[in-house]
Amino acid sequence: MSEQRDWESIFTEVFSAPPSLIEATIFSAVYGDEYPSEVEPYSFITRSELATFVEQLNIDQESLLLDMACGRGGPGLWVASQTGSSVVGVDISPTAIAEATERAQRLGLASRSRYVMGDLDRKSVV
Repeated sequence: MSEQRDWESIFTEVFSAPPSLIEATIFSAVYGDEYPSEVEPYSFITRSELATFVEQLNIDQESLLLDMACGRGGPGLWVASQTGSSVVGVDISPTAIAEATERAQRLGLASRSRYVMGDLDRKSVV
């Protein structure tokens, strides 16, 4: 019998803590200039990988990116900042949504970004 997990609570707790300075320091040391520190990604992603993503999907200023399980919005906001595209982020955690919204404002991308609560398992968006 599989155990049900309360993913919303788990990720809300994870995203309630500020981004880890230790992780950012390690990522910066390992990836160097490839680490997109300005968007504090909660993932192992490089600028080259994000640029490849943009190129292969042909994302430009007319594009709307849907960032599922967006967390704090890092990679989606990087794409929006580099291409002029818009981004809609969906995440299960209200703290992640709040952080992504705040980060978009700090980066000057609030007019091109929107973040909403959504449970991909239940197929619902609030």
